[in-house]
Amino acid sequence: MNEPVSPVINLLGGLVLLGSLGAWTAIGLTLRERRAPIEFSPRRPGPWRGSDVLLLAVAFLGFEFLAAGGARAIAGDDDRTAILWMLLFQSVARVLWFALAVGHLMLRGATASDLGWNVRFAAKDVVSGAWLFLAAIVPVLLVQLFFTHYLEIPSDHPLIKFTQDGATLTLMIGATIAAFCIAPWLEEFVFRVVLQGWLEGEQVRLRQAHDPEASERPGYAPLVVASLVFAGMHFSAGPDPVAIFVLSLFLGYAYRQTHRILPSLVIHAGINGWTMLNLWIMYLSGVKL
Repeated sequence: MNEPVSPVINLLGGLVLLGSLGAWTAIGLTLRERRAPIEFSPRRPGPWRGSDVLLLAVAFLGFEFLAAGGARAIAGDDDRTAILWMLLFQSVARVLWFALAVGHLMLRGATASDLGWNVRFAAKDVVSGAWLFLAAIVPVLLVQLFFTHYLEIPSDHPLIKFTQDGATLTLMIGATIAAFCIAPWLEEFVFRVVLQGWLEGEQVRLRQAHDPEASERPGYAPLVVASLVFAGMHFSAGPDPVAIFVLSLFLGYAYRQTHRILPSLVIHAGINGWTMLNLWIMYLSGVKL
């Protein structure tokens, strides 16, 4: 039963490795020419303030708490049923929160561009996100493998945990929708557009308060702080926060350079999609996940 799995996963892994080597070669060549791997696109500081970020964070945690409580109330002590309801309730809660957050920020004066969306650059952003995904995936997986295989500290990510513990078709479909579609969009909006965007704006404002001629280009501190918060949100997932922090540096860099959500969204969806693709291959091959 296990024979068909290894060649397919090994082939995909080899293709990704080649793509990653190509991406890092391209990065090296651009750095050698003293150019940034992704062209910098300035934007005005977002009109939201720390109070808005705090309000949206509290609302987000509240929606997550209600989703988890509702799922547990229906499923009782049945963990497998609970995770299915959790996927449903959490997806609905996150869509509602996203709509409320966009509405709130637009009332504060945010435009579509402030919120990271500009269709004129969509094709360019997809390409940038795709090759940054190839650059990111090998370092991220190597960090994860160091903890899970060398140090033998298992991942405790709830979605992977439940799909590995006797997956069902319904659970696989639900996990794929949550991991590939909903989580990347919502998390990139929260941590890159709202949080990192606010931190960048505050950094620029503080600079210009002391020196009106200071550059409007943000530094890297907002990127690192947002990445630490993003990784910290996964504190209960075993060693995963370390690899997630590394991933978030790539996500944050893509947003810092473009100030558009699509490049980091492509990277994030690609990493999650790679994980789910491997789980699907094992599931369809009859391997107990």
